[in-house]
Amino acid sequence: MTAGKREWRNGEEVEDGSISGLREFLTSRRTQFALLLYVLFPLFAGFISAMQGSGRTSGWPLGFRIAYYLPLALIVMWSSGLACHLLARIARALRMPLWVLLVAGVLAAGEVIKAYVRFVVPLFDKLLPASATGGRVVEFTMATTIQTGLPTIVTWLLLNMLAWKVFGIPRFGYDAPPGLVSSKWSRTAASDSEERAPPNFLARARLGSIDTIEAIEAQQHYIKIHAKTGQKTILYRFGDAIAEIEDDMGVQVHRSWWVNKKFVERLAREGDRMFVIMESGLEVPVSRTYAREAKEQFD
Repeated sequence: MTAGKREWRNGEEVEDGSISGLREFLTSRRTQFALLLYVLFPLFAGFISAMQGSGRTSGWPLGFRIAYYLPLALIVMWSSGLACHLLARIARALRMPLWVLLVAGVLAAGEVIKAYVRFVVPLFDKLLPASATGGRVVEFTMATTIQTGLPTIVTWLLLNMLAWKVFGIPRFGYDAPPGLVSSKWSRTAASDSEERAPPNFLARARLGSIDTIEAIEAQQHYIKIHAKTGQKTILYRFGDAIAEIEDDMGVQVHRSWWVNKKFVERLAREGDRMFVIMESGLEVPVSRTYAREAKEQFD
């Protein structure tokens, strides 16, 4: 389905959000930072390291140094990022500072880096004449392995801390530090008075304000928006839509339903079943999981 084209499902208009969603993803600051951290910088750092050469690689031809350092810089960044993602939940549970997680990720990635060095250096030694290698033997210790990628490792730490501490970009589940008013990406508002950006799904659905929405219903990979102006179904994850809405605006009353407090008329019961009745007459089911919160809010 091309951009701007619409289809109908169950008699309702469905707008494909894949194109606009991709555009939003590519233009987001978090995506741009990831591109810088995991692609552009390692390629730049690898090329500079190849131009300079050091230790055993100083006698290698430039082409061999580039073939060695570019993948090495990428592996340092990618393996460190993967290790941090795997360790993040434990680190947050133990209330470890972000920098401790970043260091732990680099140390864990050291084994991957060492495996790469162990494989590539002997391979290049076989391809190069003895005059190029100097006849030296590499000792593969953790210290020498970390030293090989030290510039990239240091920059890994600095870039992540800079993004988190200064620009407020969450890193590995760590929200921006409290009081950081410049943050646009933290899940926690820096100030109660700070204006929050409108939810992305509103733009996807071409709705002007959250104030016109009565309820949101999950329908597999789609969400059905019940608004004062009518109903609209778009391709969007229910959990993502709810996460974009301020907590005090509404309540999730079912795994597939969210309601706007502003339009709730009353709470109704029918036997063991419970419903939220909206001003429009819409009946929204309340599951047992969310029954207590619904009673506290509307009973």
